[in-house]
Amino acid sequence: MKIINVPTKRGLVLRTAMYEAENSDTIFILMSGICSNIFNNQLLQTTGEVLEEHNISYIVGQAMDAFSVLHFSNNVTHKQELKGVAIDDFSLINEDIQAYIDYAKDLGHKNIILGGHSLGSNRIINYLSQNPDCGVKYFIISGPVDFADMFEKMVSKEQIEIAKNFVDNGHGDDILPFLFGEFSPMSANTFINNWYNNQIYKNCPFLSNDGETESLSKIKIDGMILIGEKDNCAGTNPLEFAQKISECMPNSKQNIINILDGAGHIFYNKHNEYAKAVLEFIKSKELVNV
Repeated sequence: MKIINVPTKRGLVLRTAMYEAENSDTIFILMSGICSNIFNNQLLQTTGEVLEEHNISYIVGQAMDAFSVLHFSNNVTHKQELKGVAIDDFSLINEDIQAYIDYAKDLGHKNIILGGHSLGSNRIINYLSQNPDCGVKYFIISGPVDFADMFEKMVSKEQIEIAKNFVDNGHGDDILPFLFGEFSPMSANTFINNWYNNQIYKNCPFLSNDGETESLSKIKIDGMILIGEKDNCAGTNPLEFAQKISECMPNSKQNIINILDGAGHIFYNKHNEYAKAVLEFIKSKELVNV
């Protein structure tokens, strides 16, 4: 594993991890979920180790909400910017994903598989719907969420009102007096403008019926939908949840649905099984250099 710096169009440098296989044409880019990064999520590390062992390169796609608060360098302004889930902008995520894809292409990788875990899956759905000719060959959607259902479970009505009052009274840049989802600090503006008013990632609305499926219908490529058997973000029937996602896609008959036995939303204690499922999918597409 090595730490890499991936520049975005706006100049912000995304600092993340890469497992680089020698002479590999294939790379898997995995967009992580909320506050999920290479340093705190063993799933991301294990996947890289397994793929690298089988001559497949791998990049952890850490978006701005992969950390609570962190300083990032900007090559355009030559300044440090405080970013993270506390201070985030959902509208920029496609630019971040594009930066990882461009980085992989610049390294000479011809076979790019774009994946996501948790909210990262909703991100890649949005990206692929808007960039149908981006050069990605396959997707791997794992642990996708119904955003409206997830948000309702993570925050209270009282917290929403507190955040609204902060914004209305000119304190939108202030950090709220509670942890978002009980794990991260967050500014009032980020809470209201990105999370509460979010429409971008409401693309798997099969539990709440709040959102759209048009994004899924615009994805040209096929891939795998991987969900844990005990994933509480997929409702009481993860298989049905996965099937509904797939059925909205034009190439649904080519998609593979994989429900991982005994696994929950974060695949705790099932990291190896998750990594092997990803590996077997890539092998099935004959994208592994021997």
